[in-house]
Amino acid sequence: MHVLLHKIEWFTNLLVHIHMQCRLPATIRCLSHPSAHVRALSTSVLRDILNTCSIIYGPKRQQKNDIHNLYFNLDVIDWRADIEKCLIWEAHNQLSNGMSIEYLNTAARDLGFAISI
Repeated sequence: MHVLLHKIEWFTNLLVHIHMQCRLPATIRCLSHPSAHVRALSTSVLRDILNTCSIIYGPKRQQKNDIHNLYFNLDVIDWRADIEKCLIWEAHNQLSNGMSIEYLNTAARDLGFAISI
């Protein structure tokens, strides 16, 4: 029973983190929102991710005889690297559309990142 509860907890945590990864680009975009309140909330969410989920483990796919099997070895999700990639991508996107990256740059510095393009 204990093993089953552990697997259920692990799977629930995995689903939460997959959801967080899917929402990461939208959260990064909110760092450039005209509303200071929206920017502050997004910065807070990202700071929480960096402080509490800096490294999380998830399932890893293995290819065996041309069949993809999901097994429960651990693979590292580096949130810091993912956030940095999203920040850089968003900066490129905004600049290519003639938009300012002032708010994005300020938030990146607050989170400990430097956007270098």
